[in-house]
Amino acid sequence: MDQPASVLCLLPTKLVGILALLSLSATAQAAGWERTADTSDGIVVDVKEVAGQSIVTVRGVWTTKQSPQRLWKAINDLEHYTEFMPYLETAKVLKREGESAWQYYCLDTPVISDRDYTLKLTKAAEPGKAGKWRVSWTTANAVGPKPKPGKVRITVADGSWLLEARNGAKSTRITYTVRSDPGGSIPSWIANRVNRKAVPDVMRAVVKQSKKSRYK
Repeated sequence: MDQPASVLCLLPTKLVGILALLSLSATAQAAGWERTADTSDGIVVDVKEVAGQSIVTVRGVWTTKQSPQRLWKAINDLEHYTEFMPYLETAKVLKREGESAWQYYCLDTPVISDRDYTLKLTKAAEPGKAGKWRVSWTTANAVGPKPKPGKVRITVADGSWLLEARNGAKSTRITYTVRSDPGGSIPSWIANRVNRKAVPDVMRAVVKQSKKSRYK
């Protein structure tokens, strides 16, 4: 028999939290996502397999006490990406058209060969409408420089940022999704592990950057 609402209200707070977590986990699994990590600072990391592909899609979800407006400004401050994005040596905006921008990147990666690639980033129409801001990207190497000796060209790099206002826009639910194949001779299982580790690091870097005075 279902318990009356008055009884449910008396459940210990910790138990309610556990039930909520189980509910979220079930929802993620139903959508094809598998939870792989919960960090100490509250970032939930999920992965989803892509049919016929060895590289998985990785998603990080985090609710942080930072306004979506400041986060949005930091995410779209492409010219300053080398200040805060991990391992990023070069970030050059090649052109802009409407809501899209094409940017060339060089990664200074430890141990393995350096990587480079070009992305097309596109902002969703009417940022902030219904309390949501979104930008997505995909590889666009044909627009960027030709492959350079000594650098491995990344050909798979898709993803998005989704910001959702919470608590009157005083907090933000961040969803960072990425699918990236580093190429070269790196096995897919290593690439997937690296991506799972990198997602929380990138999210923390963006939140930290957004606290700078230039994003007020």
